Amino acid sequence: MLRGRKFLSVLILGIMSLLLLLSVSIPITFNTKAHVPFPLAKTMEQFTSAQQLQKWFLPFAGLDSSQFTTSQAPQVELKGSNESLILTSAKPGNIDLLFKESGSEQDYKFLISRDQKKNIGSIVTMSISNTLWKRMIDPDPIDEIVINSLKNLDRITNNTELYYGYLIKKLTVTDSTFLYATAVVKRNQKASAVKILFDSLFQFAGQNYINYTGRRILSAKPLNDSEMRIFTGIVINGPATIDQDESGISVKTMHAGKGMLVAEYNGVYKNISSVYKALESYKRDNQLASMELPFEEFLNNGNKFEPDDTVNVKVCYPVF
Repeated sequence: MLRGRKFLSVLILGIMSLLLLLSVSIPITFNTKAHVPFPLAKTMEQFTSAQQLQKWFLPFAGLDSSQFTTSQAPQVELKGSNESLILTSAKPGNIDLLFKESGSEQDYKFLISRDQKKNIGSIVTMSISNTLWKRMIDPDPIDEIVINSLKNLDRITNNTELYYGYLIKKLTVTDSTFLYATAVVKRNQKASAVKILFDSLFQFAGQNYINYTGRRILSAKPLNDSEMRIFTGIVINGPATIDQDESGISVKTMHAGKGMLVAEYNGVYKNISSVYKALESYKRDNQLASMELPFEEFLNNGNKFEPDDTVNVKVCYPVF
């Protein structure tokens, strides 16, 4: 009985010794992957643009921009007090980066492939060859930084608020009917002209017993340096028949089933262009096409908004 137990103990000890030997001597390939919602060219840009690299690569992504320098030419480089990142090679689907920290440096290769599960999307894979002991028990600090950076790339590119600055939703349009009015105005008269148009729409609805929801939309199209055409609409319940020749007001319908990008803006009205830029970038990055002019839906009270007023607005961009 004792002899059997002794044999079992020796066997277990031998197996553990063998496993320990294997863990410290045989290299294994460890893969880290990031799922990026962009096609190949846009995903490559996350590595080949110093401006994009600093958004996700650590530790630069967590630092104030005054704490490190960036360079796009003659080579893409981020350089801090103790660390630097250099793009050493960029070919379609293949990226090589050199990361240095406190006197140590290491080359890392990234493979970019199409995400087969998505119409648009890429998978970025980085492989590290190391022993199980070194990887799990005593990991290289530089490896850990690069691995966490790749996870950060996944996190940031899949969060529109982090990547574009605004929470962007892609919604499906529902049936909507609008009373609609338009006018050409001087750019510096936009606020007062918008108020006049909205007031006329609400007055017309009341006089003609047309039920309206209170929702107001506005879009504007520059014509030249001094003039723009503005379009205003209020959402009504049910159809309406009117004589446009008499009132200058028409009925427009937005049909269900089409796509629409939506982002909410809270801030000074004159800075709302930042939302339009974010939606335009999202549209381009995701290979979407415009259906109609983008428009604003006002969420706070009032029909007149001066450039310095604080507003709450949904910016909507019909796409397909």
